[in-house]
Order: sequence, then C-alpha cells, then structure tokens
Amino acid sequence: LKLIYSYLNFVMTSWPNICFVIVTSVALITQIILPTFRSSLSQLNPDLASWLLKHGFEEKAGYLLKSGNVRLVDIIEINSLPDVSNEQHERFLHLRHTLKNKFILELFLKRHNAEVLFPKLLEDHIESLNDLIEYTSHWDQSEGFVDDEVNRSLKEVVEKLPK
Repeated sequence: LKLIYSYLNFVMTSWPNICFVIVTSVALITQIILPTFRSSLSQLNPDLASWLLKHGFEEKAGYLLKSGNVRLVDIIEINSLPDVSNEQHERFLHLRHTLKNKFILELFLKRHNAEVLFPKLLEDHIESLNDLIEYTSHWDQSEGFVDDEVNRSLKEVVEKLPK
C-alpha cells in the first residue's frame, strides 16, 4: 500500500512538470525549428510555387521570398533573375510575357463580367487577347462557330475590344 501511495504521490507532483516539458517541446519544434528547415518554396503563394515548379525555376524561390515577390502576379514586374544562363533568362522573359498576357485577358474578362469564360479559354489554349481575337476572327465566315451560349458570350466580349 505504501508503494502505491508513493507512486501516486510521485505522479501527482511531477505530472505538471512533464506537461510543461511536452508543451514547451512542441512549441519549440513547430514555431522555431520547423520553419527554419521549411523550404522557401513552401512560404510562397501556392500559385507562384506551382508556376516555379512547372517551369523549372524552383531554385529561385529564396530570391523571390527575400525580394518580397511572393505572389504569381509579382513575376510580371521582375526583369531578371540572378545567376541564370542567357538561355534561362530568355525563357523566363518569354514565360513572364505569356503570364502577363494571361493576366490581361483575365482582367479584361472580369471587367466585362465574363470571367467564367476564362477556364474554358485556357482549356482551348487561348491565353491572350490576341489569341482570343484570332480564335473568334473566322467566325464571321461561319467557319468553326458553334452557336452555343459560351461562344455567343465570347463574341460579345470580343466586340467590346477597341479596334
């Protein structure tokens, strides 16, 4: 009986200390140690991280993070990336131009309350206003025009473009 009493006494007096050690350890690990080892890529906006991975620029995540460029839209403001070959630099400029055109197309569609068309256009590889104009230009010759709600909406949107 004395043995049980002494064991219970030990557990009751040391339990708060054990809890303190556990809680402190968890806090240290999650708040200090893990963020130190987390990659720069995981600290960026998911869209930007995905774009970097897709195009092979994931090693530039740290540079983007340090320079405050953490969103995909920030890419269009960057003129160059450090420590890249001329070929990679040209590819980056081309990808940046394509991305900028996509943002312009998306913004145009939003301004004309037609943003629901954006995913369909991307699906059809229409990624800029020029692509959209080209895509719809032959419809006047009734060639390739399918008279459905989506295409009628597209035609209305294209007619709003300045000539």
